[in-house]
Amino acid sequence: MNVIVKKTTELSKSEQYEILALFNTVFEKDRTIEHFRHQFFNTVLGYSYHALLYNGGKIAICYAFTPSYYRIAGSRYLCVLGLDLMIGKDYRGRGFFKQCFPPVLIICAMTA
Repeated sequence: MNVIVKKTTELSKSEQYEILALFNTVFEKDRTIEHFRHQFFNTVLGYSYHALLYNGGKIAICYAFTPSYYRIAGSRYLCVLGLDLMIGKDYRGRGFFKQCFPPVLIICAMTA
């Protein structure tokens, strides 16, 4: 299993629905695809970042990062806020989270 980082604009429709299903299962919610798209496309860059850990062609873990501008000491910085960490039940407590974070930082630094 390895981590693939994608922008929201690079996700297929089936991947969007799979991430949404994982979110709804993990957090016991009933969000819609419209909510998903609003949350992750409606950003300062027009997309978010998603660290996806696949197992057997299925998304087992997704860690989403939303870009925002922050003003620190008068200077403007583009940053990402990690949110909506979704770990499927069978993958919890096994250290996979540690694999999801570093690749996102590298991709963000290269593409932002």
